[in-house]
Amino acid sequence: MRKVKIGWLLAANVSSLLRRLGSDQGIPSDLRANADYWARAMARRMDRRDLQTVAWLLLSASDERNVTFARRRNARYWGTYLEGRI
Repeated sequence: MRKVKIGWLLAANVSSLLRRLGSDQGIPSDLRANADYWARAMARRMDRRDLQTVAWLLLSASDERNVTFARRRNARYWGTYLEGRI
């Protein structure tokens, strides 16, 4: 599987957002657990499939009404951005 270079700053930003989603008690537990896992797995270079999974996770979080508006908007931005990198 080909790796995609996303850079350390983007990886840190996405990891931070995923970490915040992983600690948000208002969202479903499966989404929370996946966000927590992928927050730790973010890297400067990632497999395309893994990056697609993170993008889908962020887009799912952006549709979750229990997430604050700012986080939903942020999740939608990063999810769409990552999909464009794939």
